[in-house]
Amino acid sequence: MARKGEHAVRSTRLCFLCAFLLAAVALSCARKPPEPSLKKLYERRGEPIEGVDMSALEGRRIVIDPGHGGVFPGAVGIGGLKESDVNLGVALYLWGLLDEAGADVTLTRTTDRDFVEGDSLALRRDLKARVDTAEQVDPDIFISLHHNAEPGGDSTFNQIQIYHKLDDSGPSLDVARIMAKHLLLNLGEPDCRVLPGNYYVLRNSPSPSILCEPSYLTNPVVENKLKLAEKQRLEAESYFLGLLDYFSRGVPRVAEFRPQAETSESRPRIEVAFGPGTAVDASTVRIALDGEDLDVSSFEPGKFIAFPATHLAGGWHVATASARGIGGNSSREARTSFHVSLKPAIVTVTREPARPNPPYPQKVSAIVLDANANPVADSTTVEFIWDGGTADRLTSGGRASVFVGRELSYDRTYIAAVCGGVPGDLKLNDGAGPDMVSGFVTDAEGKPVEGAMVIEPDSGESAVTDKHGFFAVGAPDGATGLEITRRGYKKTYFWVRPDEAPVAEIERLYAGLPPATVVTIDPAGGGGESGYIGPAGNKASDLNLAVALKTAHLLTGAGIEARLTRRDDVRMTPEERVRTNEAAGSDLFITIGHAPGPENAARIGHYHNSQRGIEMAGLTKTYFESLTGDTAMTGATANYLVQQTSCPAIQVIYTAPRTMQGEEELTDIAKIWRRAYALFLAVIAFRGVDGRSTFSADLEVTEGGEPAADALVIVDGALEVMTDDSGSLSLMMMEKTDHTVEAYSTTGRSAPIVLNEESGIIRIELE
Repeated sequence: MARKGEHAVRSTRLCFLCAFLLAAVALSCARKPPEPSLKKLYERRGEPIEGVDMSALEGRRIVIDPGHGGVFPGAVGIGGLKESDVNLGVALYLWGLLDEAGADVTLTRTTDRDFVEGDSLALRRDLKARVDTAEQVDPDIFISLHHNAEPGGDSTFNQIQIYHKLDDSGPSLDVARIMAKHLLLNLGEPDCRVLPGNYYVLRNSPSPSILCEPSYLTNPVVENKLKLAEKQRLEAESYFLGLLDYFSRGVPRVAEFRPQAETSESRPRIEVAFGPGTAVDASTVRIALDGEDLDVSSFEPGKFIAFPATHLAGGWHVATASARGIGGNSSREARTSFHVSLKPAIVTVTREPARPNPPYPQKVSAIVLDANANPVADSTTVEFIWDGGTADRLTSGGRASVFVGRELSYDRTYIAAVCGGVPGDLKLNDGAGPDMVSGFVTDAEGKPVEGAMVIEPDSGESAVTDKHGFFAVGAPDGATGLEITRRGYKKTYFWVRPDEAPVAEIERLYAGLPPATVVTIDPAGGGGESGYIGPAGNKASDLNLAVALKTAHLLTGAGIEARLTRRDDVRMTPEERVRTNEAAGSDLFITIGHAPGPENAARIGHYHNSQRGIEMAGLTKTYFESLTGDTAMTGATANYLVQQTSCPAIQVIYTAPRTMQGEEELTDIAKIWRRAYALFLAVIAFRGVDGRSTFSADLEVTEGGEPAADALVIVDGALEVMTDDSGSLSLMMMEKTDHTVEAYSTTGRSAPIVLNEESGIIRIELE
């Protein structure tokens, strides 16, 4: 008993000692951070592969794309290891594992090759060939294998990155998340990110798709490991286990998806049936029509039904359907289009202006609606009939038009419109209305210009041209002249003749610009993400927005459609910014930031192998340095937005102020205009305005004999720029023709001039 008691005392003392030591260790840890442990990368597999049930892979169609190859080596390690070789090695091992499990596997390449016959400038064609392979197979999963590079030169950096298709939060995201788990378990790298991706092979692949970057070849530890075949196999086994896990959970599929067959029905029944094999979670079934979710009901197991909430207008409609299985995986989204074509029920004839006033034209329109008062389908034929002639026109938005003074003469007294046997008619010469001037606006080629503002200066009345270029503007005392403006065109003054219908021709500001150019401008930060804050409290996010707004204003003035990712101090995720760009179908993406860096400088980043991105970065550098006298550096960037936009993209980072004086200069309105003007010039040069067909002019604006600082200068009624503190301004990339320039001081004084390529230095005294 004594021995038992002695043992108990010793045990108690030992417990107290252990508790004391543990407390001391905890206190020591709290006072001093632990030393970082070395990562054991590619050491050994962390989960078993032998003996696992592989039946879920049997018959699954999988396309493996070993990234790069041939003339495109991809990342290259310090020791010379090429990414293209590693990608292929991993892909071949993965192919063997999947094939042995009974999967139907296709490799986009099996050797070190490209698909453009060695043309290093044809990367997009190489990527398209890989997507074409996937389209032919229509796989359950498309997986593109890559290895990363750190562009900043940090050889210690490593991270797992899995990208899923940007707009697929269903199966692509499902397989990406599962794959990330297995790479974490087996590769020894604890830092992992699952990201939406908009790489070419992802956005163009028709099937669920992921692009994997499991490690960085610019890390020597990774490079040395992946030189070994056994480590490439280890990575392939990780992918294999991820795919096995994904398919083992079950993947539901849409077996049938159709709207009610009769397209004359304005509220068609929409049915979806899911195939056998994977039970569907009914709470996750989604049927959407034209982007709007519908109420869904189940009428038997695996079959669901929905109806439009309202009667549909005539024309094409798009329905989508998806659901998740009870194992959590989502089906692929099914999509179908159908056409609703209801018979015309109501035909109304209108006229503008209300009464004819020769020689000015009068627009006569037929508005055609169905029995639900919705516009009939576009391209429905309307027959106009008048005493002396007929004309057929096709509807757009339920409307078709003819013109008195063009198709029919002013002495016609009656017109009818018939659509689908339903008539509408109108007497042309009765009724009263205000005195109007009507006519057409065209471009230099005689094509109608829609959206032009027509102003009658004496009365101040205004109108906007329609798709025919037609306008009708109030002129109580008659009109002798009209002022016509439109973004992208020079302001025009048109003299109205009493014996002739007005057909005003307006001239484009930049004839060399493609007519449908779209540019997305992204002010970084916003909504609490202020970025750098200067000594006086100015936020980088606000400066970014100020430059973006003025750049967009300049581009719009030149006729370029400028889309901003944000116009206010709101937070947007990077994915939302990319989606904004993709929805706009942009030709160019520019993200704008301010951050600490070398004084009087800018950093301009581009995607590492984008030739057009490199070109735009170079143009931005040229005009920034020319206009500001500061320096700019160009180079590749790992910026997510620059990587993920489908169009050429650049990141411009201006140096943020370190001093109160520097902050005051950077936030000066004229300096902001100058940064915006440099971007504007780079964009129009990038989009095809040839410098050989343009000229530059230097303006010196004075008021009362003193330099007019911050004077507003408007070129051709469209472009607005500002003078600097010395009252000076360099107008660049002006097309070789006459230009009207108006200058306005901060006190409201103004003066107009005309300049051309022979003008040289222009001095303007404001009066």
